[in-house]
Amino acid sequence: MELMDQENLTKKFEEEYNKLKQKVQKPGILLAGQTGVGKSSLVNHVFGDTVAITGVGKPITQEIRCFENNETSVRIYDTAGYETKDGGDDRFINDVLGMVKNPAQAEVNIIWYCISTLASRVTDYDLKVIKAFSDSGCPVAVLLTKAEKTDDETVKALRTVLKQADEKLNIFETSIYAKEYDQTTKLIDWSIERLPEHLQKAFISQQKLSFAQKRKYAKIAIAGHVVAAGAVGASPIPFSDAALLTGNELILLTELLYIYDMGGIKNAIKSTFIGTLLSNLGKSAVGTIAKFFPGIGTAVGAIINASVAVAITWAFGGAIAMACEKYWKAKLNGEDTTDFVNKFASEVETFANENMAKKRTSEETIFNNL
Repeated sequence: MELMDQENLTKKFEEEYNKLKQKVQKPGILLAGQTGVGKSSLVNHVFGDTVAITGVGKPITQEIRCFENNETSVRIYDTAGYETKDGGDDRFINDVLGMVKNPAQAEVNIIWYCISTLASRVTDYDLKVIKAFSDSGCPVAVLLTKAEKTDDETVKALRTVLKQADEKLNIFETSIYAKEYDQTTKLIDWSIERLPEHLQKAFISQQKLSFAQKRKYAKIAIAGHVVAAGAVGASPIPFSDAALLTGNELILLTELLYIYDMGGIKNAIKSTFIGTLLSNLGKSAVGTIAKFFPGIGTAVGAIINASVAVAITWAFGGAIAMACEKYWKAKLNGEDTTDFVNKFASEVETFANENMAKKRTSEETIFNNL
């Protein structure tokens, strides 16, 4: 079997990536809170700028708009802000609860209720809405936004009021600009734990702040393909038949790019990127195998056995995770990532060769270096 050419590899990748995105189901997150609490900033902070609750959105009810697009893996339901000077509105509560309890209308899986710390108070209406949401059975988290703009005593007082109303409330402080005040990664962990299992992968893909959660699913993905690679190499195959292994690596690549939400980088790179990456991997594999696994044959007649196939898959999968994390860390730090996008393929190849050279070919050795 001959290795696929670049054009066919790229086409196959596109098919697998689109198939994966269509198969994964999106979780629904309901955002609620008074006007000006910072819901839009919070969404951008957690999910990136591809998820935005700006513009009109799709109307679900008079009070609720849905925001999603083909490039995002979550669905945001944004409630209209309400003003406490009106004493609140039971219509708002009934409208939202009606939607929460009716999956046919909109599937809401978790609720984030936002209270700005700048307000320095929790209103009776806040407590009324939170109780109504909690009583609905849908998981509710209360977010104290803009935590960096107030003092610790104010935040403590807000927590006390909320806990007195319901000691079981899950409360998180959030800050866009000051990490020491930001508990958003804890909010992410809480949200994932309360989502149905079939919705967790999409949420993990879209969120940008918890690398620990992305690594968890990256390990699962790589481990699954390690098993498949071992099966391919169970009966040693000549390198000339390595397309059997390359097909496995290609599907692994699509899964990891999805977990790290690298769809955008895929679109930014020339169409031959995927083909070039896997083609180069195949061309260098014989030399790599002969160098780091002595005794399996010469470069001309190299044999891929189970242990070699497993090692390559861990090294390759780990390299993709390393490159993705390097990209996102740079982007989150406000660095210009344009040059990195253009060099993504070479970054993966460099990490893969480094993993092989340093014998980082297992779960522990790969992820201890991230």
